[in-house]
Amino acid sequence: MKAKNLINDQLGASILAEVLVVLLVLGAVAFGAYRIYQDKYQAVACDSKDCFEKKFDKCEKAKYTFKSETEGAFYSEIYGPKDGGCSTLMRYLKYPQNPSWVGKDLVCTLDSSKSLDDALNSTLSRIVAGQNTSCKGPFLEVLQNLPNS
Repeated sequence: MKAKNLINDQLGASILAEVLVVLLVLGAVAFGAYRIYQDKYQAVACDSKDCFEKKFDKCEKAKYTFKSETEGAFYSEIYGPKDGGCSTLMRYLKYPQNPSWVGKDLVCTLDSSKSLDDALNSTLSRIVAGQNTSCKGPFLEVLQNLPNS
């Protein structure tokens, strides 16, 4: 009887050890998959304009909020490569000069062969001039209705 209990105890411990190993392996696989998901699909949160500009140069997923005492706050997120350019979201979070602009998205495929500032200025100038761009979103109509100076 004691031998039978000993065998059952050893068998139970062996099964428990195997279950723990399987759970550890599954946990490691799940963690690895999550890290791959983060690297591939989630934008890096930049803490400086320099970081964001470097990500734009490579058209890598990133997000950044530009803040200024006079200009308010402007959120931008790089989605990644698209149609030979770099798909980028822009949105005012705060804009004292025109509060109606706040919260309206503009998504454009910017020329990634240019610096971020040059690509953005070129695209915005074309929008205001009534030229065709790859932009879309509620803020596009606002920009199209600005006086062409």
